[in-house]
Order: sequence, then C-alpha cells, then structure tokens
Amino acid sequence: MRLTLHNGDGAHAVELTDESAESSYGVPVIAVVGRVFGPGDLIPAEVFGAPEGSHAWTTGETLVRNRAERQGVGSNPLVRRFLAAAALKR
Repeated sequence: MRLTLHNGDGAHAVELTDESAESSYGVPVIAVVGRVFGPGDLIPAEVFGAPEGSHAWTTGETLVRNRAERQGVGSNPLVRRFLAAAALKR
C-alpha cells in the first residue's frame, strides 16, 4: 500500500509505504528523494530542499502527522500504523 503526502508549500512530496524492503513487520516507512526513513528517524531538512548544512531536522512522526492532517487522511491505515510505531519508539 502506498500513500503520497504533499506539503502544499512546494516541498517534496513524501510517500508512505509498506512495500519497501526497509519496511519490516508491516511498519510503513517514508520514502522521499530516493531515501527511506522509519518512524523513529530524524529527517534532515536538506531532504526537502533546505540549504545543505542548515542543521534543521524533523521527525518522521511530525512529518507524517502534519501532512496527513492537512490532507485529511489521518485515518488511513498506513498513517495510523506509522504513528503507532512512532509512539512505541518514544
């Protein structure tokens, strides 16, 4: 299953998927610009076009929660599984 999450401000779209080799035990991962991040990973801002070395980061949980809320897809099974896995990693 795949779900594309857009930001609306021109930032790169991310794909939430459980079809990646990095997805284990059914936990979805974030795929963006050829890189894959899990629920507990920190994602560097340059992945989304910020200047390299900007030292800005976001968590996978925050990224998915914010974009899913904006798109009204918070009840999607992929979103729910990703956020549940992120809660276990805290």
